[in-house]
Amino acid sequence: KVECKFPAAFTLLAILLFLPFIRRIRFSYWLFGILAIGIPLSSMGDDIFRHMLRYLLPAFPLYVILADIGSNRYRDELISISLALLQGFLMVFWSNGFTLII
Repeated sequence: KVECKFPAAFTLLAILLFLPFIRRIRFSYWLFGILAIGIPLSSMGDDIFRHMLRYLLPAFPLYVILADIGSNRYRDELISISLALLQGFLMVFWSNGFTLII
């Protein structure tokens, strides 16, 4: 399905962000983040990635990791510009009726 590629890519990105940061954030935060992603992934049925974005948003260790990555000014500006462009693209897709998430 076309609409499942976008949440699947974000889920994979979140998992890839957690793996190398096991020693850079508190272990309890890291474990919470892994469980916040792993439990919904293991308990969903056929349409596994369709609702995964709603489980990624409250996984606050992702924001701790992004803050650690953005501690450098250059990387902070790169992250901010990338996320602003992504928000703009998502707004255009939403206003034109594309179903990327739902």
